[in-house]
Amino acid sequence: MKVTIMKDTPNHYEIFLKVVETGNISKASEALDYTQSGISHVISALEKSVGFKLFVRSSNGVALTDNGRKLVPLIQNIVNQQQLLKQEVFDINHQVGGKLRIGSFTSATTLWMPQLIAHFHRNYPDVELEIVDGNYADIKHWLRHGRIDAGFLAGQVEDSFIFHGLIRDPLLVVMSQDHPLAQKEVVTLDDVVSYPIILQPEGYNIDMRAILNKASGPYDIRYNLRDDISILSFVDSGLGISILPELVLKSQQSDITRRPLSPAESRNIGIATLPTQNSILVKLFVTYMRDLLKEKGTLA
Repeated sequence: MKVTIMKDTPNHYEIFLKVVETGNISKASEALDYTQSGISHVISALEKSVGFKLFVRSSNGVALTDNGRKLVPLIQNIVNQQQLLKQEVFDINHQVGGKLRIGSFTSATTLWMPQLIAHFHRNYPDVELEIVDGNYADIKHWLRHGRIDAGFLAGQVEDSFIFHGLIRDPLLVVMSQDHPLAQKEVVTLDDVVSYPIILQPEGYNIDMRAILNKASGPYDIRYNLRDDISILSFVDSGLGISILPELVLKSQQSDITRRPLSPAESRNIGIATLPTQNSILVKLFVTYMRDLLKEKGTLA
């Protein structure tokens, strides 16, 4: 998802990367608010300048050629440096402007990003916000390679990142209303492993397997589903139980039965940045999120 508050005209390299990301001229055109013919012309001009094809076109969209794939990290680096240059000019002039690229997972996007966007729109009209949805592995990769300026993360954070802690998000056991565990006020891990479990694959949430390993017995992960809504649907149908963060349940507004774990488990949510990333926009972003969660009474 991309939300634009103030939009610069994308250059040829940015257009190239958006086509790579979407795999489709039409989707890239929509994301950049650019004509399809204009994007096709840019790609053709780039191919002419380098002397070889960058994409293979088909009815399903476009795919990188082997030679085109070799250029992606180099072009991404050029775009990153261009963004840094623009931001440094704004910072030197003590102006709040430029682009802020935020990596976010679904529940954070749903609950917090509309308020963040409205805040920046009101107070910093010369700022362009780009919000990129992904899982933890995606966000870490984007940070390391300069695709984003800051990203929401939870759990174990790499030493190469600076982590600005925000909230402790409790983990809850979810089940159908007629499930035997619904009769209990709190649920232990030994209770959980007595039933089929539905979880997201590794990288999509904190490592639930490490938590389940604390139980005294083996466990049966019956289904691995990427989407929170799918997990809740399976749970509600009595196909198993799950452990989900409270924030996920708030973002889905589900009435499914939920119980706290005993002993309690939680994930630590915060904003990760690289040590070299200290722009005015990132500082404003971190400050706003802390103020927002303090106002809600959930700041850690």
